[in-house]
Amino acid sequence: LALSQDLGLEATVGGDAAYADGANGCASYLSFSPQGDQLAIATADCKVHLYSGHARRWRWRRTVEGHRELVTSLCWLQQGLPGGFFTSSLDRTIRLWSNNEVQATYTAHSDWIRCMALSRDDSALVSGCVSSKVVGWDPATGAVRYELSAVDGTLHQGGGGDAEPARAGARLNCTNFDNSVNSLGFGTANPFCFLSGIRAGMVQFWDTRCLGQGSTFMLQAHDWKLNKLELGAGDTMLLTSGRDGALRMWDTRLLGAGLGTGAAQRRMLLWEARRHTCTSYNVSCTFFNGDSAVATGSEDGLVWLYDASSGSPLSALEGHGGVVHFVATPPGLGGSPLLASSSIENSSALIWSPAREAADAFDDQLPCVRRKTEA
Repeated sequence: LALSQDLGLEATVGGDAAYADGANGCASYLSFSPQGDQLAIATADCKVHLYSGHARRWRWRRTVEGHRELVTSLCWLQQGLPGGFFTSSLDRTIRLWSNNEVQATYTAHSDWIRCMALSRDDSALVSGCVSSKVVGWDPATGAVRYELSAVDGTLHQGGGGDAEPARAGARLNCTNFDNSVNSLGFGTANPFCFLSGIRAGMVQFWDTRCLGQGSTFMLQAHDWKLNKLELGAGDTMLLTSGRDGALRMWDTRLLGAGLGTGAAQRRMLLWEARRHTCTSYNVSCTFFNGDSAVATGSEDGLVWLYDASSGSPLSALEGHGGVVHFVATPPGLGGSPLLASSSIENSSALIWSPAREAADAFDDQLPCVRRKTEA
């Protein structure tokens, strides 16, 4: 698919009577299953609602609940438990779900868990909290393999010990959020290597086989509040977004050891895009369409699409009535043009796909959708 072809609104998912209590707030997380046939929406009632479908036929299937605070991330298993996934929460716990039930609860964090990432082969799980700690887990057993600081690399190997889950509404231990771990990510091939991004804009590359030596590379990716990082194009490209209003693409093949100099970091930077707006909200971004394009939410209520190789704007999708804070695409479908987005106006998600024959385009209840192309 060339994205000169329009994306059109395929369906509106969520915001129905199945979870009326959570429909009053916005989604706290949005995630497709690897095959793209399920969509998970975490809502303000601390529940996760799962939909399944294709084309315009998306239906609510089930709701899982058990967290006592907001769900902050969700990682689908690609092997093992059918339909299984992990969730992290502000209640400081990670939970493993399958068949609508909690299979295990993992505790090692003493502060709000902000993000989580699972390797493509399900062999490594990492989670990060607002007080800079990253915990590495054995996903199968919940054993803590290591704990480290995403700021200075201070390391504790294994045996992390359990932490008491937070009471609902309990105050967190950290009061300075600059070192909050806002994003974590694995590449497609190597389960030993992952990236962390802290709120202050620093991205670090870690190799779990030599954590005692600290991070392998540090990149000051943004000047103000890093929101999201993601690897693409066979791990040769790094996408980052921040509340400095920039979406940036970096060439990871130019990584060197240690902290890159200003000149070295400028060489790594492939492009920077600023047609979207982001100064106040935690807005996400993602590769999609075979990593040939990237999508980002925006505070102007649009979903912006950029060319991944050049950063040129491709289009801006209208349909939301508020700040678009989540975008998601199926991680297991490399060439998929399927895209979901959600905004702060409610807990529903819009699903976008290549435009169809327009005559019978959309049901009456769907919002008006237009495509804007910016030169």
